[in-house]
Amino acid sequence: QLYVFSFTIDHNENEADLRQGLSGGASSVQSNANSTNWTLYTDVNFKGQSTVVNAGERYPNVGAMGLGSPVLSIRKTV
Repeated sequence: QLYVFSFTIDHNENEADLRQGLSGGASSVQSNANSTNWTLYTDVNFKGQSTVVNAGERYPNVGAMGLGSPVLSIRKTV
């Protein structure tokens, strides 16, 4: 599970456009310890800058992770 915040959304699957649930995208994320790793993208449809979030970790500010924009799509990292 990946939790993305402005408010909490619980994701178990890939999400090509987070704007449907978060109008401005995600500004922070937390991955469940029993989850997989996730790749975060700054554009919809898995495009733009990307970074990997490790299972069990919390990232209170995606900007501090080197992403210049809010997260707009997420995909499980295989």
